[in-house]
Amino acid sequence: MFNFLVLQGWSYDEKTELMTQAEIVERYTFTRIQPSPARWDINKLNWMNGHYINHILTLDDLARRSLTFMHQAGLLTEVEALPGDDEYLYFQAIIALLKDRIKVLSEVPDLTGYFFADHLKYDPALLLGKDKNAISVAQASEIIHSATMLLQADKYAAWHLSDKENGPEAEVKALAEQMALKPGPVFMPLRVAITGRTQSPSLFETMEVLGRERVMVRLRDATQLLDAMGAQDE
Repeated sequence: MFNFLVLQGWSYDEKTELMTQAEIVERYTFTRIQPSPARWDINKLNWMNGHYINHILTLDDLARRSLTFMHQAGLLTEVEALPGDDEYLYFQAIIALLKDRIKVLSEVPDLTGYFFADHLKYDPALLLGKDKNAISVAQASEIIHSATMLLQADKYAAWHLSDKENGPEAEVKALAEQMALKPGPVFMPLRVAITGRTQSPSLFETMEVLGRERVMVRLRDATQLLDAMGAQDE
């Protein structure tokens, strides 16, 4: 806020916007005060705040500053905020995935809520994609089933999923080729099943943070939704 406010009617040069307090104090001169009225630009403030969140705060500092909002939303308790607590470490891992999407701390509960839900609520039609990337119920069911079998393999017992070359992402892309589909329509039912959303951080990094138990529950839930959709189509 200090950085933003000092730029209301003053500038250091034509391009520099992000400065520390020490830099501002050193550089500030009355000769750079502009005669034209200052304009309050909330988009610029949010951009600047997002930069400080993503590039200046440490991960622990960002997580701790977010705890009040998480507590108010009923997603974390005060006990879970203790150093070394498993839930707090889990929250830190979530924040590491999402920090480049956070503009203000009040957004954190909405951005992270699906990581804490026992069961997700979403429109089952999202599992099928839409428009030119839409797939059939049968195709979505095959994708979810194949992913479930894949993730139960012994080689993923340690639940390290984020290796793009040798992890499950490469195998899902191979599945897309087998089904004569582009990767996007194949990843969509998995993304929706795992996050309840059509957009999310890296899918397999998200799954790694969520943990095997949560992921398997969500894949089973998606299978049940697709079975119900298939029964309606018969």
